[in-house]
Amino acid sequence: MTIFTCSDTFEGILCGVYDAWTSRLGHKNVALELEGTGNMQMFTEYRQVQESLSKAEKVIQAVQTKAGQEVYEQIYRASLSQEAEKADRIYRDILLRCSTEVWEKVLADPVCDDLDTSLEAREAFLVYLMDHIYLPHRIWQLVDQQFQIVEDRENILQKFPKDFLDYAVYYIQHDSFINYDLFQVTDEEQADAD
Repeated sequence: MTIFTCSDTFEGILCGVYDAWTSRLGHKNVALELEGTGNMQMFTEYRQVQESLSKAEKVIQAVQTKAGQEVYEQIYRASLSQEAEKADRIYRDILLRCSTEVWEKVLADPVCDDLDTSLEAREAFLVYLMDHIYLPHRIWQLVDQQFQIVEDRENILQKFPKDFLDYAVYYIQHDSFINYDLFQVTDEEQADAD
């Protein structure tokens, strides 16, 4: 494990995201930690993040271009949190958002399939997605396969805003202009396969 330690500033966290991502160690092998917040761990390499405006700007530009202004603002607000793990959570959110395997595991939960709970699970999931709309097309398709959003649109409209449902249906049926694959590891030797 390699832990990148960064300052408790927005720029410091962004530079930590940049360093962890460009290290090509694979996201399961790295973590971000705020300076002075963790305990030293055995068999762990620690790397001090050097802040630079250019690294922070590259992360900002990538997030704004590929995920949108709203996601950038959410990351900024998260960086203001007093939570000690905030740097690592910001890093992982960017990576896990696009992981088909993660979403398949979530959607494979028996509560999503059970006749008695599947409609409640769909409603809870849609409520969650109302605040987490920036997902790749393939993830929207997985959600639709599980919860039949397009097929059951009229019933869902009774409980959810039309604008949100129009957005969801559009991205279920159309690919996004955001290339979420740019957030994934391209070096297969460094990619986490499991």
